[in-house]
Amino acid sequence: MPTYYSIDETAARRAKEMSSHFGYEPGSATAAYRQEVDKAAAIAEEQKARVDPMYHEKIDRLLDSYARRLAENLNQSYAIAIRCPSVLVAGPANFPVRKKEKQNRADDANMREWQEIQGMYALGKLDLEAGNASAACRWFEKSAELGNQYAQYQLGKLLLTGEAKDMKRALRWLTVSAEQAAASQTLEALARVKKELGLKTVLGVSNISFGLPARPLVNQNFLTMAMTKGLDLPIINPNLEAMMAAVRCYHLLMNIDTDARDYIAAYAAAPQTTGEGPQAGLEELILRGIKSEVPAVTEALLEKESPLDVVNRRIVPTLETVGERYERGELFLPQLMASAEAVKAAFTVINRRRPQGAESKGTILLATVKGDIHDIGKNIVRMLLENYGYRIVDLGRDVTPEAVVEAAVREDVPLIGLSSLMTTTAQNIAVTIRALREAGAPCRIMVGGAVVTPSFADQIGADFYAGDAAQSARIAAQVFGR
Repeated sequence: MPTYYSIDETAARRAKEMSSHFGYEPGSATAAYRQEVDKAAAIAEEQKARVDPMYHEKIDRLLDSYARRLAENLNQSYAIAIRCPSVLVAGPANFPVRKKEKQNRADDANMREWQEIQGMYALGKLDLEAGNASAACRWFEKSAELGNQYAQYQLGKLLLTGEAKDMKRALRWLTVSAEQAAASQTLEALARVKKELGLKTVLGVSNISFGLPARPLVNQNFLTMAMTKGLDLPIINPNLEAMMAAVRCYHLLMNIDTDARDYIAAYAAAPQTTGEGPQAGLEELILRGIKSEVPAVTEALLEKESPLDVVNRRIVPTLETVGERYERGELFLPQLMASAEAVKAAFTVINRRRPQGAESKGTILLATVKGDIHDIGKNIVRMLLENYGYRIVDLGRDVTPEAVVEAAVREDVPLIGLSSLMTTTAQNIAVTIRALREAGAPCRIMVGGAVVTPSFADQIGADFYAGDAAQSARIAAQVFGR
């Protein structure tokens, strides 16, 4: 049996806390010590079986010396050496000196490696606390080059959080007025820690502008730049509108704010609701663009009202309200698109209730003119006219004048609807109308879209101006006489 020496658990605990990020368990040092001595004893017995008996006493002395020195190391607050004592593994020819030299060299190499790891972290931390951001970033890069993950991880945390001995001093390096390169270095460190370490990131941004005029302007732009580099949680004052505006815009542009709901809620007046109950609910859902609840509410309405009444009394007036609020700047394009989707969901339910094989009231051709890819309004018009019983030939968007003329002659349509959302493409409505007149197409033409006005419609020779979907339905009734 080997001889065990007593272990100072208090000293071992201090050593564990200084050299490792793992927790300390009471009695673990003694248990680890005995385990290693037992391993050494097993090796000693195997060695005795291989070597001349004249060496047995020396092996026992070496085992005892190992057990004593390991205990001394622990009690003097050094790290636990858990390597197997290869000093005991030797043959008769080289026992014991050469193996001990190899063990010493291995221990020295391990110590140098650990000192290098700790050194990179310590030097980087000192540079950071001294306000030398450039040097701290260089130590971070050096750690990455050498695969020193411990130093890289710890320095990354310090670079981002300022978690140093003196927090105020650690953050001082962020002030761009004192060291202008600090801002770009911070952003680079942020991006690298995010990419190479995969960490969630937190950063206080207001210190960047200390000592400068117009600080909110600097803070706002630095915050935006930091978020593009992967900043997850900025530390900002939520009462400062410039900072909140930067966050909202970033979420909008990066598709984090779905349908721009948060952005619009912050900067646009909320639409008025229409009241309570299932009959009022459809109008409110269309106004708010809540597509998911529309089918159930529409089904409930159709139990009490005819499909035509739901369209005339519920959907058409609400579409007029949507158009009016859009014109007044109370609703915006994402909300308009959401309302269109809600109307589409309602019409899907209503179409299931329409009699199959009903006679068409007439054929209408619709198109968004060349160069314009926006067809929200046209699609709403199509859905409404279809539910009024008209056959719709929808040519889609970005349609050339030649394609419109060809379809108009082929289908022999009495009414054509042309639309444009952009100012740059509105003149293509005029080009298309001229092409239709020159081709002798026997049709009447209604025009509409965000940039189209009644005076513009008269100027380009259109027969009708349709300000919204409801007005297009009234124009169709006038043309077809029903």
